[in-house]
Amino acid sequence: MKRMVLLVMLGLLALGISSCDSRDGDTDMPSLVDALFSPKEDFYLILEYTQDIDLRDSDVYCSLVSKMPLKELWIETQRVYPEYMNVVTQNGDTFYRYDMDMSYLSGALPTDYNEEVVYQIKFADKTVSGSMLMPAEYLINPPDFDPEQDYSLQWILGADPRAQVVNMKLDGSVTGSHYSYIKEISPAARAYTFRKSLWSGYQPEEDFEINLEAHNYSKTEGGIIWYMSTYCAEEYNWNRHARHRERVDKLIRGDSGSIR
Repeated sequence: MKRMVLLVMLGLLALGISSCDSRDGDTDMPSLVDALFSPKEDFYLILEYTQDIDLRDSDVYCSLVSKMPLKELWIETQRVYPEYMNVVTQNGDTFYRYDMDMSYLSGALPTDYNEEVVYQIKFADKTVSGSMLMPAEYLINPPDFDPEQDYSLQWILGADPRAQVVNMKLDGSVTGSHYSYIKEISPAARAYTFRKSLWSGYQPEEDFEINLEAHNYSKTEGGIIWYMSTYCAEEYNWNRHARHRERVDKLIRGDSGSIR
């Protein structure tokens, strides 16, 4: 359920309930808004490997949106069971939203980043199967956020995905104000700078979040297979949690013995 809520929030942001949504070029990247609120394809399988500053390891989320009821979903050699399912009827069309229970993984990932992940989706009248490359893992030491300065990021990503997105969010719990900036950048990018002019008239109060997203996707059998590698870093009351920074330092030094 957690991931579906996040996807809905991102979809609402993309619909315009954000301060800015800027994209480089005209790409064929799938739309979360379409997938969640007005699916144009027969199905969308969304598999995400995600990490944030408060996690010692990556986690995995899986959602399926389809115009047909799901019979079975397999990721690698494991059957994945729906944890939640909603039936939505909109403008006379019916579609199904499934949020998958990945607890059987016990904190592991189906395979590693930058490796092929096999899927099989069984509907009543057809079975869709194949594999696609999960994007590489983000390695990054995010700097502390200073609202008086530009915010510059540099990261390591082992291979270029099909698409890459950066996202910054600023919140004020006292005033209830929110700011979000979303930008699609080059798949080859390994650095990005958020200019302080973006929030100069906003005066952020306390909460800050950045997200990096690497996307691989493919159209097949009337639907879309969509894999994401995401990274999230947050600051509350400008207080940096440093556990992930230590992990990345070890990875860069090649000292992986006590990381996972």
